[in-house]
Amino acid sequence: MNNAEYIKILKRLGLTPHGKATAALLCCSMRSLAAWASGEKTVPALAARLLRLMVRLKLNPDDVSAIDP
Repeated sequence: MNNAEYIKILKRLGLTPHGKATAALLCCSMRSLAAWASGEKTVPALAARLLRLMVRLKLNPDDVSAIDP
């Protein structure tokens, strides 16, 4: 997933590329989010898969966060 797709999917899910909710959902640091959004680093495969599944299954971040034990 490149940075443009990452940003597009986040917007579709109502998230921001630098938001705390995004960091919590993807279990990563704000620095990682910034690197992914800028294209400095690619989005890890598991994070990309989760975001794509959320779009495909029409899940919002609250739906996914509710699964967390």
